[in-house]
Amino acid sequence: MSLTFISRGSKYPYVNTGSAIASGDVVVLNSGSTGKVGVAQGAIAATTGTGTLDVGGVQSLAKKSGEAFTDMQLLYWNTSSKYLTGTASGSTLAGRAWGTASSSATTANVLLNDNPLVQ
Repeated sequence: MSLTFISRGSKYPYVNTGSAIASGDVVVLNSGSTGKVGVAQGAIAATTGTGTLDVGGVQSLAKKSGEAFTDMQLLYWNTSSKYLTGTASGSTLAGRAWGTASSSATTANVLLNDNPLVQ
């Protein structure tokens, strides 16, 4: 019998081809309303640096001021403003709200890429 299991899929080995990435930065893996994002677990050097991105689980990220989120609402990452929003247009799918966030909150919890919990 061959073994086929590779990984639980919550961590992604990332090779950077752009600017330096700080720990905790959101990295867009595929852009658009059906895209995917990851959160850097540590600093990743520019151009050829390698590191690990969290692509599952719950993260607390910056959110758009004045916007409230409902539990399990689809959330998107606005790459130019660097915040979560409920607006898909011009943003990349980040996941689902993990709980609610008031319009005055500065952060929101998001289940990245709408992945099931990894146990």
